[in-house]
Amino acid sequence: MDHVIPFSVWKNNDLWNLLPAAAHINARKRDKIPAPELIARQRGHIGKCSMSINSNALKRKFRLLF
Repeated sequence: MDHVIPFSVWKNNDLWNLLPAAAHINARKRDKIPAPELIARQRGHIGKCSMSINSNALKRKFRLLF
């Protein structure tokens, strides 16, 4: 997992700020904030990942309740 806005910049672990990332890419990104152009180009991919992460989190939450 990678923080879109690096944790060292803003201490935020909310799901909207997390995306799956390969370890070598995450290490290369380090504390850099992605350029707005990159985010715009990857908008569709980001949306799919976000929906998947939110869906899985919701399923886990309901499993804990029942």
